[in-house]
Amino acid sequence: MAWKLPFGRAVDTPINEATPKDLQWVRKVIAEKLEADPGKAYADKDRQFIAALDAELKRRANGGAPAQRQPRTQALAKAPPQTDALGKAMHDPASVNAQIKKLSEEYHLVSPATRVDALPPGCGVAATFVVVNPDASKQGPGEVYKVGDNVGLSGVTLAKIGAAVGVDWDPNESRRLDDGSDPHYCHFRAVCRVRSFDGSIRTVPGEVEIDAREGSPLVDEIRTKAAARAKKDGKSNDGGASQILELRKFLLRHAESKAQNRAIAKAAGIKRSYKAAELDKPFAVLRMVWTGESDDPETKRIFAAKTADAMLGGARALYGQREPVRQLTEGHAPPPVGSVDGSPEFGGDDGGGGYGGSYDTEGEEGPTSDPAPDFDPN
Repeated sequence: MAWKLPFGRAVDTPINEATPKDLQWVRKVIAEKLEADPGKAYADKDRQFIAALDAELKRRANGGAPAQRQPRTQALAKAPPQTDALGKAMHDPASVNAQIKKLSEEYHLVSPATRVDALPPGCGVAATFVVVNPDASKQGPGEVYKVGDNVGLSGVTLAKIGAAVGVDWDPNESRRLDDGSDPHYCHFRAVCRVRSFDGSIRTVPGEVEIDAREGSPLVDEIRTKAAARAKKDGKSNDGGASQILELRKFLLRHAESKAQNRAIAKAAGIKRSYKAAELDKPFAVLRMVWTGESDDPETKRIFAAKTADAMLGGARALYGQREPVRQLTEGHAPPPVGSVDGSPEFGGDDGGGGYGGSYDTEGEEGPTSDPAPDFDPN
């Protein structure tokens, strides 16, 4: 039987690939539970697992090396489909619809529509494939992180999907909404624009409030979890001081990144967390693009001139002339401490302004360290 670690930072890692430290930690947790309740459910299986861990630890102690880590998902080797619909046929609605149907069966489809009746002249549909590695361990690439029994898409992964979707951030509407009078509170809104298959523009907002003031639910949660970890590990309890300091130091950056993550998830129509096995399928992102192709020579000449304008004009050619970026003149005062409860950050949450109920900086710029999550071996 190929045993894998059932929990912890290296969850789902085969024991012959895991580090001795991870093996010892998992063994300690399982052994303590068995000692407390020898007749608990799956006790026999736990004893077999402990025996397998002991054998592997003995092999390592005798000079055995860990096995070479293997790709953690079939998606890493999954090649994009080779179909005519991604070539010239992508200008034909019937071919695009056939491609949408095929992609939806083999990939996580990200598309502004599930059917195309017509495309604007000179435009076509292109596909981009985003592969996500579901390895949430420290040895993983940081594309996901643990969210209970699931894995959440990191900010880096969401940014890749957002780039494939073609999100364009609105500099006038994306801004801090509070007045900045309290350095430990921030309310941020990120607003992006994405183009639909009919050429229309959708405006998609994402908002987040982070209340890191003393007495807030978020700070209380950090302190409670820090105390629980210190008690479990037999270490001194600093009350989560380093985590709170880190959160406050980069508060605006956290709020902006999380607001952008929400906006991207809403614009792409994707969940914030998945079962690790679900990510065996990559994301197939369909996006309308300008090609300038036409069967009419005169129209093709006009399109060529428009293409030059687009290259020179950038966002102006795509979305029209914008007003200069406005400076924020006022914002709302921070609400009373304790009034920002937080709302579920993951699992498809699209609303609310909460921070998410738990401290997390995975996949964001700024802080490089993060608090160790609480593991539940059951």
